[in-house]
Amino acid sequence: MEQVASASNCVIYGKYPCVDGDEEEAIKHPVGMESFIIHLSYAVSPVVIPAQVAVKWHNDVIQSLEDQTMAKGDFLLVSAPKAGTHLAWEIMSMLANGKATYSTEPKHLTWCEFLPFPEILRQGERRPRIINTHRSLSQLPPNFRLNSTKTVACMRNPKDVLVSFYYHMRNGVPKVNGEFIKFDDMFDFLLRSKYVPFGRTLDHYADIWDNYRDDPNTLIIFFEDIKENPTQTIRLIAEHMEISASEDLIARIAMAIDISVMREGKYCTERQFRHRYGENATLYRKGEIGDWKNHFSCQQNIEFDNIFNLWNSDRRIPFRFEPSLPSPHSYVHKLLEHSLGWRERITSRDSKIH
Repeated sequence: MEQVASASNCVIYGKYPCVDGDEEEAIKHPVGMESFIIHLSYAVSPVVIPAQVAVKWHNDVIQSLEDQTMAKGDFLLVSAPKAGTHLAWEIMSMLANGKATYSTEPKHLTWCEFLPFPEILRQGERRPRIINTHRSLSQLPPNFRLNSTKTVACMRNPKDVLVSFYYHMRNGVPKVNGEFIKFDDMFDFLLRSKYVPFGRTLDHYADIWDNYRDDPNTLIIFFEDIKENPTQTIRLIAEHMEISASEDLIARIAMAIDISVMREGKYCTERQFRHRYGENATLYRKGEIGDWKNHFSCQQNIEFDNIFNLWNSDRRIPFRFEPSLPSPHSYVHKLLEHSLGWRERITSRDSKIH
């Protein structure tokens, strides 16, 4: 069911040096979860590409970003896998289009890890585009973003990300005796391995928080705020995108991004995903806060907390691991309070909750 990766240096696409294994890591890798670690001259840290994705890429997917620059007026969404990418992308698309209707263009048509960038520019019929990537910002070429590019970075508490990523990736792992690989058999890999597809979640968050938290063109949002306080979070995103959005539009978007509504509204996307990965695969599984409690053992929770608490001791990123009513001290409230034009909109913690 599992195998230990062995060290092997290689060159991918005839140009990019990479490693497809590491004996020193000593972490068991589930079969089907192999990745390449690609070293790019401009990237602060290596880019981790799932082998399943790499073999399907065109040879110029990586190179296409090196000499391309985003178009003026387009927006960039940056998020680790399963950290709220689809929710944030739909919100940004609805705001950009001025309508609370789901985009008819699949998200992957503007995903930097899926198509060569020139093809992304040709695919997108609507402007502005919502370009999205699972790379961290420091892994993108320095000239890719314009100085004026408005960027949204979406984070989600890493315990729920780990669980959601398990369900997302288990479809690519061979079944044993007709059963999916168990959560316990992937926990250590997803938590510790540097071969986690698209990189470890904490590494992604560290780059965003440490290097771009004070960037005026980068807005950090949290999945938990989208879920528990959607209207204020949507307002914040609209203001950052410099889009004038009516209260009616904001309310309609808040209704549209409810997970049960999205699951029905994005039926075609779900059907395509299941056709590719199996009937049990889904892009919109639960979308809950705190589902990790249904999966983590006591020992796993201790192991995770030991790593996370040390990692977050100086950063103090305000993740929420359990559902709760929005607090006046939450991250989104603090941003809104310091955001010109929004101070008067903030009242008591309950009066504006819909």
